[in-house]
Amino acid sequence: MKSVIFNAEEVRATLDGRKTQFRMVIKEHPCQFPVGLIERLVLSMTRENDMVFDPFAGSGTTFVASLLNKRKCAGAETENKYIKIATDRIIKSLSGEIKIREMNKPIYQPTDLEQ
Repeated sequence: MKSVIFNAEEVRATLDGRKTQFRMVIKEHPCQFPVGLIERLVLSMTRENDMVFDPFAGSGTTFVASLLNKRKCAGAETENKYIKIATDRIIKSLSGEIKIREMNKPIYQPTDLEQ
């Protein structure tokens, strides 16, 4: 089951009518981190072919970041639904089908017309 992180209509109501672009963000785990964040950690603390261990694997973000950067990975997770999600993300990472936000992609800055 997927959960919606925020309701765009409620957020719009709290921004005093400013023109802002919204998109719904769907996460498969309540504490799913961006892959780019974990990639920075993996790259700063490991070398190629090192082992990365995640004791709370969740949806497999650490696995994705590790595999994309030529690291081995292992982890533990007790929830079957998250194991299935992580397995799917691992398969997509290995096949090159995973869709992630690029690590160094700049943060969107609205123009004066959009504010």
